[in-house]
Amino acid sequence: MALLPLYAFSRPERQETVPRPCAEQLSWLRRVLRAAGLVGRIATTADLDRIAQSVAEHLQRTLQCDATSCFIYDAQTNEVRFPPKLVGVYEPELVYQRGSIARDSIVYRVIHELPQPYYLTHNAQKDPLLGSDFVRREGFQTTVCFRLEVKQRVVGALFINYRHPHRVLADELSVMRLFAVHAATALDNALQHEQDNVEQERILARVTQRWLGLINGSWKHEISKHAVTITYEVAALRRLLSSARLNQVILEKLEKVERLARTIADEPLTLPLSYEEGVESILLNDILTERLRQLWERPAYHAVALRQDFRLPADATIRANADWFKVVLDSLVENAITAMAEVATPRLTVTTTQTGQWAKVVFADTGAGIPADVRAKLLREPIPKVQGETGSGIGLLLAQMIVRTYDGRLDLEETGPLGTKIALLLPLETATWTVA
Repeated sequence: MALLPLYAFSRPERQETVPRPCAEQLSWLRRVLRAAGLVGRIATTADLDRIAQSVAEHLQRTLQCDATSCFIYDAQTNEVRFPPKLVGVYEPELVYQRGSIARDSIVYRVIHELPQPYYLTHNAQKDPLLGSDFVRREGFQTTVCFRLEVKQRVVGALFINYRHPHRVLADELSVMRLFAVHAATALDNALQHEQDNVEQERILARVTQRWLGLINGSWKHEISKHAVTITYEVAALRRLLSSARLNQVILEKLEKVERLARTIADEPLTLPLSYEEGVESILLNDILTERLRQLWERPAYHAVALRQDFRLPADATIRANADWFKVVLDSLVENAITAMAEVATPRLTVTTTQTGQWAKVVFADTGAGIPADVRAKLLREPIPKVQGETGSGIGLLLAQMIVRTYDGRLDLEETGPLGTKIALLLPLETATWTVA
């Protein structure tokens, strides 16, 4: 059997039933009874991360194994989410720093092809599971893997790890199966609930977008008029102030006001009346290239290094309204620029790839990362701020609303002291390419 070369695998034909010593039987039965009560409560929440963490923590406690992980799988994008917590792992931060799970890893192989359950014995110095030297660093000797699926719908993968050679007993295997079945059911229910919420958000977003289009017509002329007025007033103020009173600080502030007013006047708000209006096939790489060029013509963006890494085929298209889509791009770029305001060498990297039937655009900044309390609310609700603070998340909320109307989504893919990655996913109009 051709398997990953950096592992030593074993899959016994059957598990030997080795009787437990009498002294252990009572303790084991108590743990199993407690586990039976716990697994029944796993499905009481629709929060995917809470389910995954609860499964891993309770399973480790019941089996008294060394480490457990419950991964969540998104079949639409063929992507695996990192668990919210790698229970029992010594250095989880080294795993999370990798940002994503490799497609040739054992996690994907468990999800797509390996027989169930799968038993691994580790006799290697390096491995592709979650990162180089992961098994050696953690000291794992035995791992049991389960694919989590309901009616042939795969929703995740479960890993049970021991730091010593461990023979899995029949009663242990029964408990593992019990957790795997309940975890799969709970994750499937939560994913269905999440999809229902996405559909409700899409309907609300389309109604809101139509409303924005309607009110836009009534205020765009006023905004342009006020911008012109501001420009005239700044020029008048320059004339009234003597050159002696025009110090550098005043000059910079006047120039900033004038520049912003000119930007508003040059780019008046002309959004369509609804999300259906003006929907067309858009070459994704082209619109990104053009909009980023326009944004980086603005002096405020000159200090930020821009890197474009477009791996999506040049003829890949999405269906959307170009004006609304530019609002999304502007919000994502502005969010990244704001996050790097205090960074000495700010850099924004924009990457496009194909993920199954989806186009994926990742905006990666080099800011300080998003705090945990903000992370929980981002893309879902406004962020409370004290007066004078920036970053209320309204721009990203608007971007999420627009993307939802075109059957896409925004995801916070990664954040930490080295920066943040936000992913924009939209269905490809024709997803027939193969990407290496």
